[in-house]
Amino acid sequence: MDALCHVERFWTKLAHSGRVSQASPEPPPEPHVFFMKKIWVNAEPGQHRMADSMFHFPQELPNYLRGFHKFSNVDLARMAAYIYRGQFGEDLAGMINFHENINALIPRSHAKTKSVDEWRKAVETNLKLTKDLSPDKAKVEFLKTIWAWPTYGSVFFEVKQRMMKTMPKHLLLAVNPNGVLLLDPESKDILANYEYGKIPNWAFDEFSFTLVVGESSNATKIFFETSVGHNIDDVVMSYVAWTMNTHIKKRPKYAGVTVGESSC
Repeated sequence: MDALCHVERFWTKLAHSGRVSQASPEPPPEPHVFFMKKIWVNAEPGQHRMADSMFHFPQELPNYLRGFHKFSNVDLARMAAYIYRGQFGEDLAGMINFHENINALIPRSHAKTKSVDEWRKAVETNLKLTKDLSPDKAKVEFLKTIWAWPTYGSVFFEVKQRMMKTMPKHLLLAVNPNGVLLLDPESKDILANYEYGKIPNWAFDEFSFTLVVGESSNATKIFFETSVGHNIDDVVMSYVAWTMNTHIKKRPKYAGVTVGESSC
C-alpha cells in the first residue's frame, strides 16, 4: 500500500497548497473513504463514468505506480499527464515541486530511466497536449491504456513458492476475471494462467495459500507462502461464485429467473 499512501499524501498536499491565506487557520484534513471494486467485470473504461472515477481509476493507479503491470511501448509521460489531469484538471501547482512528487506520477520501476528534470519537461509537454481534457476524460484515457493489458483489474499479491523449479522463488500472484496469474516479479511476464474452470479447489491458513489446478484425477497442488491467504481466498471465491452464476444464467431452464450476482 506504499504507493497508495504516497499518492494520497501528494493529492492532499496539493489540495491545500496555495488555497488558504496566511491569515486564515489551516483547516483540518478532510477524511477520505476508499471504495474497492472486487469483481472486475463490466469494467471497460468509458462505459460507466462514475465507476471509472470512483473505482477503476483509484484502484488501478497504485498498481500502475508500483510497476505491477508489464509496460510495452507506453508513453509514461503522457500517462503522467492523464494522472495529473484526472486529479487536478488545469491546476498546475503540483508541478512546482516535481522532484518531490515524481513517484505519484511515474512508475517507480521506471522513474530512474531518466533524470528528474527530463521527466519534468516531458510531463509538462504532455500537460500542454492534454489541456483540453476534463478530469473525467483524463481518467478514462489513462484506463484505456491499461485496459488492453492482461493484468488490468487485478488484485496483486507478493508470494513465495518452492515447488516449481522452473519458476522464481518470489512471484507476483494476480487475481482477475481471466483467472489466477503467476507473474515474474522483475519482468512482469506471465508465467502461468489458471482459469477458474481449471481450479477445482484451494485452501489457506495463516501462513500459506494452496491452489489446486487441473482435472480432479490429475490435479496438482501449488503451495504459496503468504500471510494474506485469507485475502486471496476472498477474491478467488468471489470470482468463482460469479463464474458459476454466469453459467447458471445461460442455461435455458433458468430463463426468467433472477440469480444473485456480485459485480463490485
